[in-house]
Amino acid sequence: MASDNNEIRAYAQPAQRGTWVQTERAGHEAWAALTARAPRAAQLMHILVQHMDKQGALIISQASGAKLMETSVAT
Repeated sequence: MASDNNEIRAYAQPAQRGTWVQTERAGHEAWAALTARAPRAAQLMHILVQHMDKQGALIISQASGAKLMETSVAT
């Protein structure tokens, strides 16, 4: 699975990306509520933020998201 993640990252990410993500407190409050209500959705949100570029952009297929989450597309 690690090789799949590296393959996706190599395809989807620019060579350099920032390591800092700044979000509003209200966003974290909503994220915490989402974690309690829908843990898989919260996991996906973390993965999406992890892979965003410096402009906050991300394009990902459902299949690639499922690979990164180590789950099926249906989940």
